[in-house]
Amino acid sequence: MFAPERRLAIEAARAAGELLLSELAGARRIAFKGAPTNLVTEMDARAEALILGRLREAFPDDAILSEEMGAASGRSGRRWIVDPLDGTTNYAHGLPLFGVSIGLEAEGRVMLGVVYDPVHDELFVAERGAGAFVNDRKLAVSRATTLDESLLATGFPYDIRETDDNNLREYAALRCRRSSGRSERGEHALRRPASGPLRSRAQTG
Repeated sequence: MFAPERRLAIEAARAAGELLLSELAGARRIAFKGAPTNLVTEMDARAEALILGRLREAFPDDAILSEEMGAASGRSGRRWIVDPLDGTTNYAHGLPLFGVSIGLEAEGRVMLGVVYDPVHDELFVAERGAGAFVNDRKLAVSRATTLDESLLATGFPYDIRETDDNNLREYAALRCRRSSGRSERGEHALRRPASGPLRSRAQTG
């Protein structure tokens, strides 16, 4: 149904991911978007420019909502949603846990999603009504029926110090329960969308 869009999103995500991976060891220019835990680097902008350039060339009538550039209107009724570097804090600190996220929304519903993890060369693709895949292998939800059988992960908002809606109460409740495992790595837990461990940045400053 969305074959050209799917193909382009995959190509753009892979290209941006390869760019990010090639520059991971380089020196970073870091800025802050308000909170000290909300970072942005020059690589966010470079990866975003690469993706947006391809989207605009192929689908000039589509709207775009992107992490750094914000919103750009369109007249097709469709909108691309782009996070060119999901995991900027990790990336800025040289931690190789990050990805590229591209989604397509039509008539208010997300129809297509592509996430590329260049470090592990894992490509996640999901299309409404057609299932979800990682590197062409079909994904399925866990058969676990209780929290005690589950691998749990969480994250916190950038404005954790300024809002009561910060997930801390829920996190405390979950930590009081016994689970079969918990994926953590300091302040950076690992999330791989829809499979294996989860990569969620628990950023508290």
